[in-house]
Amino acid sequence: MSTKNVYLTGGVSKSWTLKNNGNVIWKGRTLRCVEYAGDCFYPVKDTIKIPTTLPGQIITLTVKYNVTQLGNYRKKWKMYDKDNNLIYPQKSIGLCSM
Repeated sequence: MSTKNVYLTGGVSKSWTLKNNGNVIWKGRTLRCVEYAGDCFYPVKDTIKIPTTLPGQIITLTVKYNVTQLGNYRKKWKMYDKDNNLIYPQKSIGLCSM
């Protein structure tokens, strides 16, 4: 049986631990998935709300992915502020999976 014919039920969850190393409170920020792999591996929600995070505070964010086909996938997430401005454009967090 070919792996391209294997379908998974449920999905995969990924968690990131982030630390606010700056001097500004993170308020109204989001993480957004900016890189997709089509309909085989995609986040249930493509935007994650970041809770208000004080400087020095550590938080954990979790996203669930739907997976319909085994494969090698990469996702890229970027942070945006409350006015939809990209924060830290040179940085991203990601997921390499399967």
